[in-house]
Amino acid sequence: MMEVADFFVKNRVILGSSSKWRRQVLERRGCPCGQISPAIDEKQIRHDDPVVLVTMLANKKADACLENLKKTSPSSVFPDGYVYHLHARSSPETGGIGTNMAVPNNSGTVLPSYPSWLICSDQVAVFRNSIREKPANRDEGEAFLRDYSGSGDPVQVINATVLVNSYSKRRIERIDKGAAWFRHIPDADIKEILDKGLVLACAGGFAIDDEIMSKYVERIDGEEECFMGLPMSSFGKLIEGAIAQEGGPLSAGVQKCARGSTDLPSADPRVTWADE
Repeated sequence: MMEVADFFVKNRVILGSSSKWRRQVLERRGCPCGQISPAIDEKQIRHDDPVVLVTMLANKKADACLENLKKTSPSSVFPDGYVYHLHARSSPETGGIGTNMAVPNNSGTVLPSYPSWLICSDQVAVFRNSIREKPANRDEGEAFLRDYSGSGDPVQVINATVLVNSYSKRRIERIDKGAAWFRHIPDADIKEILDKGLVLACAGGFAIDDEIMSKYVERIDGEEECFMGLPMSSFGKLIEGAIAQEGGPLSAGVQKCARGSTDLPSADPRVTWADE
């Protein structure tokens, strides 16, 4: 299976999400990437089937991100992890070694000149056949927690992940699921969980890694990252499928997204991308 961190290190990859949890998942895995927000109104996209719903939302986010990239400079997407360098050719003046001269990222270029892999995902929770997204307010968040507390029924999470090649526009998607069961959560702890506010920003209004809520997790089915909105254990298969869909590692779509490659008409062969 494709080594996931290696893929991120060797390629330009953009997380199409404003979620700090998805970003944390990638950081923990040693996966450097850029980030851009899709900024869509998710409430405008509805479906009764949770799998269809998250798939529609993930693809809509990808569509929005691709449009945003057309007018976005690399520096706003890759502010720290990727630096644009011009490696000067060796010369007698430099002792045959060469020097590095930083080239501003915001020099009028936009990201279509730098093809990248784009990751977008969406998640919903399902409890007793009812789809649950982020709680609309504290009262709904409290109702969700009381439903889960000692119910004996699992709350399921359903994730859709879409990987898009911005050069070829080909995309591949995957569905991952997980489930969690909770013991009885005392009223005082429900209040404290809500006071912290974390669960109000989570699909289904719960977080198994919350310091308080984690004490009441009876068991889970699936990887922890599945509950954080970006399942990584299956991401290698997604990458392999995307590369195969492009025509293999030597295909134009794959090569264009590699660090050090650009799609500028007059691209200088000395121009590369490198980590700080």
